[in-house]
Amino acid sequence: MNSILKRTGPAKGHFLSGVLAVAVVCLLTGAAFSQQGVRIVTPSPQVSQPVVQEKMPEILTLGPKIENFKKRVMAADTLEDVRKSFIKQTFTGLELEQLDNLMQQQPYKGKLDGLKADAEKSHESVLQKQTDQDAVERIQQQTLRQQQHVTAMNMEMEVRLRAYERQLDAAGSELAPVGRLKPPQIDSLSSGDITPSQVIEIEGKNFGALEGKVSFLISDRTFKGRVDFWGDGSIIVAFPSNVSGLPEVIGKVEVTTAAKMKSSKSIQFMPTLVQRHLSQRRSLASYGILGDGINREFLNSYQLINGWHVGEAWLAVETGGHAGAYYKIQPSIGDDTPRARVRLWVDAYSSVRAVHNVTIEGPKGLTPFTKTD
Repeated sequence: MNSILKRTGPAKGHFLSGVLAVAVVCLLTGAAFSQQGVRIVTPSPQVSQPVVQEKMPEILTLGPKIENFKKRVMAADTLEDVRKSFIKQTFTGLELEQLDNLMQQQPYKGKLDGLKADAEKSHESVLQKQTDQDAVERIQQQTLRQQQHVTAMNMEMEVRLRAYERQLDAAGSELAPVGRLKPPQIDSLSSGDITPSQVIEIEGKNFGALEGKVSFLISDRTFKGRVDFWGDGSIIVAFPSNVSGLPEVIGKVEVTTAAKMKSSKSIQFMPTLVQRHLSQRRSLASYGILGDGINREFLNSYQLINGWHVGEAWLAVETGGHAGAYYKIQPSIGDDTPRARVRLWVDAYSSVRAVHNVTIEGPKGLTPFTKTD
């Protein structure tokens, strides 16, 4: 070793001495580790391990507002309670989506279906009460018409009395023989129109002392009047009561004397009017968080004929929650169609039922309408 250091010189000798020292230390260290049973393990190549991902829940954790709403739904007694609970909350878009999905699941869907059935039964009860009230009003209207008819009959009796008074005044005058009678002449009628059972007075001259007959010519039919009084200048006659199947039309009243001489005058025939009731109901409901609105057609397939027309039209509305209905197109009195258009609207968890009612009037004995599918 010393000979080597001498040949390499001082600088190089120091370098070689350092290298040899390091080598000796490494040998000694390795021997020590081996004696103590310590093993140096070289890491083996890394083997890729399968990545296990946790399955995320399908529905995110529900917030306190939705949890509270769930409890209120299950505790609700009516659909109105559910609606009030809903509108008291302010939900985000994500919460609304979660809530809508939740309400389609049991037990919430079953609960809402049960409340819906209870609401429909309640609607039927209210509509029945409305129908009963309508029947009472129609009876009151019929009573009023009967009172008006009695008043008209009293007026007819006054007409008869005046005619009798004139006849008594002329009772002392000498009537001309039949062979010298002039043709009859109708000057006026106490009424320009005539209805079944109505009594009118015919004024004129040359009707003769002997009773003849009075006929009413309406359309292609002839009706014999009932003569209550016959005088040379006045006749009181009643139109038959059992007349039906005729529309409103201009006809004639004709006087035929005992001498077969005739005179006529135009008169408007007014048929006996009868009433019928038509109705149709439609409904709309929202059993979720979204509202709705739609226009509905009512009695769209009906067309009135033969002089029938609309007498009255009204809308009966029953709501559950925040909802309503109103006419977009409403038939007017005198129209020849009962058709209507109604706007139905509902908010969340609300419902509405609308009944379009129409009273139609027309001639007794004539078909009131045609109906298309």
